[in-house]
Amino acid sequence: MKIKSTANWLVPLVGFVAISCGGSQPPPAPPPAPSASTASTPGAAPAAAPAWKDMNAEQRKDYMKTVVYPKMKDDFVAFDAKRYADMNCVTCHGDGAKDGTFKMPNAKLPKLPADEAG
Repeated sequence: MKIKSTANWLVPLVGFVAISCGGSQPPPAPPPAPSASTASTPGAAPAAAPAWKDMNAEQRKDYMKTVVYPKMKDDFVAFDAKRYADMNCVTCHGDGAKDGTFKMPNAKLPKLPADEAG
């Protein structure tokens, strides 16, 4: 009788273990195909942006739009959400953003104190 009672719980246990091991699950999906920028060197990090001095005007504008502006907007809004809710290129570049020169430093920006207390 003891053997029969062991078989009564052992068979379902073996079946449960077999099912829970994932025997009937599909294999994992393959990783996504690499993009054109990473396809040339598998496992390589994305290429770093060229130095500012080596960028042309279009590259600089793109870098400002995609890297600098989003980060600065987040920081400025975190500092004063009401004042910088409508932040845009004019916030830092002033008239230079309006005329397309984007000259910096913008003479109209507040001056930071030159001493350590500032």
